[in-house]
Amino acid sequence: MMTMRQSRVATRALNESALYMLSSLVILALMLLAVPARAACLDHIVTAEKEYGIPKGMLMAVSLVESGSGGAPNPFALNVRGRTVMPRTEAEAATFVRVNQGNLRGAIYAGCMQLSLTDHKEAFRPIEKIVNPEQNVRYAARFLVALRRETGSWAAAVAKYNGSSGKRAVAYQCK
Repeated sequence: MMTMRQSRVATRALNESALYMLSSLVILALMLLAVPARAACLDHIVTAEKEYGIPKGMLMAVSLVESGSGGAPNPFALNVRGRTVMPRTEAEAATFVRVNQGNLRGAIYAGCMQLSLTDHKEAFRPIEKIVNPEQNVRYAARFLVALRRETGSWAAAVAKYNGSSGKRAVAYQCK
């Protein structure tokens, strides 16, 4: 027969075990919810590499440098005036593109490939599409191919991808 103290200890252990299991399930659910969004970048990157003749893994490497966290690119990652913002949805990310009275926000980099709103705004209509994973990746793939044509090599194209030159471009390429 169990004493009152043994019963309380057993109940506490059971409660702690249940709490641990519940916490684990919540974490797993949150991770599973993030998978489809992150998979959006990955799927579009693999497709774009094939479609545009980009060496396998190159566009993926750029995306990991630009928006990678946890081993995968983040489709809605934003850099707003030097501040990292991680919206959970495309709609939420799109709200950061404009400021008061609908004017475009300056100094923002968006999406899987961290495209500069200032430098690439003409490619997206409406501009909020810059945070759409497919459009973001496809445009970045075309941009990287154009840089390759301009520079003559994939290595130089990658070095120039984020607009840097000189030592900063070489450092970027080495990431």
